[in-house]
Amino acid sequence: MDIRITSSTLTEKNIRTVPSSITIFTRQQIETLGVDSLEELLNYVPGFQSFRQADAGNEYYHSARGRRTGTTSREVLVLIDGQRLNQTYNAAPGMPLIALNDLEKVEIIRGPGSSIYGSNAFTGVINITRLRDKNALELQVGSHNHRQAAVFFGETYDDVSVNAYANFLRDRGEGYTLEKPSTFQRYYVRDPLEGYDVDVNVELNNTRLDIMHSNQWANDFYVVERLSEGYNERGHEYSSIQLQQSLNGDAIDTSAKLRYCNWLGHMLVPIDSRKTSVFFDEQSLEFNIYNDWKISQTQSLQFGLEQRYVRNGRTEQESSLGAILLNDAVSYDISGVYVQHQNKFSEDTELTLGGRFDHYASISSAFSPRLGLVHQLTNVQTIKLLYGHAFRAPGTAELELKENAVIVGNPELRPETIATTELVWMANWKNQTVTITGFNSRVKNSILQGFNGARRQYLNAAGVEVSQGIEIESLLQFSMQWQLRAQYSLFNQLPESAFRQADNLAAIILNYQSNHWNVNIAANHAGERQMLAGASRIQLNDYWLLNSKLQYVFAGEKKIYLQAKNLANQAYFTPPQGRAFSAGIPNRGRELSLGLEWDFQ
Repeated sequence: MDIRITSSTLTEKNIRTVPSSITIFTRQQIETLGVDSLEELLNYVPGFQSFRQADAGNEYYHSARGRRTGTTSREVLVLIDGQRLNQTYNAAPGMPLIALNDLEKVEIIRGPGSSIYGSNAFTGVINITRLRDKNALELQVGSHNHRQAAVFFGETYDDVSVNAYANFLRDRGEGYTLEKPSTFQRYYVRDPLEGYDVDVNVELNNTRLDIMHSNQWANDFYVVERLSEGYNERGHEYSSIQLQQSLNGDAIDTSAKLRYCNWLGHMLVPIDSRKTSVFFDEQSLEFNIYNDWKISQTQSLQFGLEQRYVRNGRTEQESSLGAILLNDAVSYDISGVYVQHQNKFSEDTELTLGGRFDHYASISSAFSPRLGLVHQLTNVQTIKLLYGHAFRAPGTAELELKENAVIVGNPELRPETIATTELVWMANWKNQTVTITGFNSRVKNSILQGFNGARRQYLNAAGVEVSQGIEIESLLQFSMQWQLRAQYSLFNQLPESAFRQADNLAAIILNYQSNHWNVNIAANHAGERQMLAGASRIQLNDYWLLNSKLQYVFAGEKKIYLQAKNLANQAYFTPPQGRAFSAGIPNRGRELSLGLEWDFQ
């Protein structure tokens, strides 16, 4: 209950006082779970679901509260140490897979976050805090010739703190017999993946430098819903450097950030029976200044501005017949200003009011207000009334794609907006916490994928889309050894466009710890989904996935663990975005891995 939460207001709160619907996973909790990536973790968060698409073998997209309209997770903003990971080209995070082995904490907000973060914080915000001050080596081997190695370094020299992390991954992949869309012929393929991530952080007094680089790629399997024999490939390269300067005054604390980011993407894929290559690039330069004014013991004011310049290069589709223009080079000037007032009327009641104005040159402007009223009913019970407005500006792919065989853009698109009202009841007893959240969301100008013949096109939907649901989360500490964590989500109303989303979700995590041993059994459930098959819809069955992890700690310095994913070897399928398939996209079966972590502290 005392974990510090900063993503909701940019000031420190705890889970009782934060004016948001939020779920927290700490480092200790993540270590015990039998999961390796962020997409796997999100299936244990109320309202969130993640599953494989047919874009590449290493791309698993997520959604919050049943809202996802494309093949990318463009409605949820992902931050790593406060840095925006979503790029502008297709609004997806720049890294397909985010490893969990170097995360100190993950804060997952359900609901709008545009009043602080602007575009993409539409239905949720994921704020990841990197691990610091650790010296360790972690090795993992497993099924499908899976190999992973991570190195951690953290030292302080006089006033200089240096932290570094590197993660290397290679996986041969599982074998599948997949259908080739349209022809329905079947081929044997695998879903191998490979990549590395590097993160360096240097701090001197109030100055901080962050450098991130990620290179991930996958081949074979499906790429943008195409299948080939030995040609398919999809890659992502993401780099950023950020300089931050903080100034602490008597009443006002100020932080200024300057950041440069570069994203490169490529794919090799057969289109119209021809081998085709496509390369993408994006550069952005960002400046952000944030101020926290402590007006009094009970009031504070946060305000700031953000300026971003983004450029997407010219994109062409190259094959033996020459080059086809997908989009010209395009640039965006993005400006945002925000203000937030927090007023603690009494020891039991606090009101948060705020808003942000964003201007996307050549696209549109948007204002995103928020209200959060938190009241402590008793020493045990808390109630929260929340209202938030958010927007998502269309990306380059949605606006500019021209002679593309998969989907074409629409330069007339307007930003989509969402207004969400939430009522949260929370009870905190000595050994148990229960949170129940009810929400109602209304989306206007929803950006959907329509069909022009067999080709998809982006367009704004008419009318208002309404979503309603309830989310329940509980944490029970039976004893010093036993802990149970559970969640259940039911969306009693979703728009027609959400037929690919499950309308009921559940998860259970049971953990036992005694002396040097830790045993974890976790299961997550997704209800029935639908997919398009030509002009018809096919129902995909619901499923339960069972994961487990057994861990032994040697004198606090070394850990050895055995991990199992999809322990019951459940065969399950998830819906593609297009309509050329006759069956769902298969997911991996049982995966076993053995890991060793050696702490040099």
